[in-house]
Amino acid sequence: MLKVEKVNTGKNFRVLEHGEGVFHRALEYVLLGEKYFHVSRDGEYLYDLVYVENQTFAEQSPAYVSTAVYDYLPMYPPYLNYDEGDVDKICFELLENTQALWFERVSEYSVVIARLFLQELGGKVYFGDERIRWFIDDERIELADEESCPEAMKIYGDFVPSAFDSNFGRMDAMVLFHHLFMLQWLTPLKLSDVKYVELTIPASEGIGSMLLAYGRGRAFFEKRYGFTVTIKAGSSRYDDDMLKRYFNLKYTPPDSNDKNTIYVINYYSLMYSKALRRRPDIDEGLFNEGFLADMKFYAQNVIDGKRTLGLLLRGSDYLTSQMGGNSKPAAMQTVIARVKEWKERYGYEKLFLATEDGDILDAMRESFTKDLITISQERYRVSDFTDELRTIGDVDRARHPDREDYDSFTEDVMVNYFYALYLLSQCDSFVYSCHCCGVSLVRIFNDDRFEKMLCLATGAKE
Repeated sequence: MLKVEKVNTGKNFRVLEHGEGVFHRALEYVLLGEKYFHVSRDGEYLYDLVYVENQTFAEQSPAYVSTAVYDYLPMYPPYLNYDEGDVDKICFELLENTQALWFERVSEYSVVIARLFLQELGGKVYFGDERIRWFIDDERIELADEESCPEAMKIYGDFVPSAFDSNFGRMDAMVLFHHLFMLQWLTPLKLSDVKYVELTIPASEGIGSMLLAYGRGRAFFEKRYGFTVTIKAGSSRYDDDMLKRYFNLKYTPPDSNDKNTIYVINYYSLMYSKALRRRPDIDEGLFNEGFLADMKFYAQNVIDGKRTLGLLLRGSDYLTSQMGGNSKPAAMQTVIARVKEWKERYGYEKLFLATEDGDILDAMRESFTKDLITISQERYRVSDFTDELRTIGDVDRARHPDREDYDSFTEDVMVNYFYALYLLSQCDSFVYSCHCCGVSLVRIFNDDRFEKMLCLATGAKE
């Protein structure tokens, strides 16, 4: 991303002439290793352009979700090459029902987005930065502060953490640019040539994350573009044949090739893009009918007509990997206090707890001895994780190095995990410690029938 900054008269940089193509000219030199440019107009310096990688821009923000789980691939690509004229491969979905945009600051991305919005969608544009007049001469652009245009989508200059939320009314310009140009980043193919989108699932990801990525991918690529979403065989931590026994998944067919397939290697950048988060996740049709029927029968027998509060308390590697924002688990003192309050206020007879964290289970048993229901789940403790063993998947592979033993183990863990999630969905109300894939799956199973819901990480009641 190129930032538009005041001229640094104490430094000598390459001089570029101001004009509509100035950003692309600067990016040509960025590819050669340069990062700073003076931009002149009529023989005088007007402003400087300063290049910062998108991933670095995000990571410099204290609000960025900094976790070692994602560190081997950037969440946000650099976009050194893009084409505003290739409109077929620009995704306007977030902007299609938007009447107005408000930009806090002028930058490469805010200028590009504003031009596209005016040219393709014809809405109103506001800027809190008068320098926009240098770049776009259009009467539909007005200078305004944020408060004076409440109807507009708010687009900020600094990074706004938005990968893990579903707020589509505010974000930063880099995140919105990533949404718009994502298809140009994913593939050089013409969209008319694309038949498949192949997802490579990282071995670090659990079954919930995998199903949500597959479901969101189908909802976006299949419904909007008509592409068939598939999973790369052997890429996940689970045995493919085992998954086929429980889920209706499509694996990449033999006729897929680099002439007709978009290959999604950077799982996190796609999974947490606004494009996919806006789409519905999955429905019960993804599950094998027999598996779904067994879960329903089990849940009915465990709950047995009792008024029950469901609790999903994520811990273990969500704590050690330092998940942030809405994905940072609430402290146990907060959890216990709120559960006691809800139990007394709303008259729950039983508490059903789903957690993979042995320390959390111990704390809840100590506080709610008589009323707590749990089912068999593999448990982990914070002490199980090290610099080498960062995720649950890492720990599982270390404990079960034999492939046959590992496959059998992961099948048992996966089945119990879904039984727990389905049981949660049949409770009267639902409290969860933070946002995670399990929460989305519980809400899908429940179909918005909970009396009450509460996210302890944010304090938001629903």
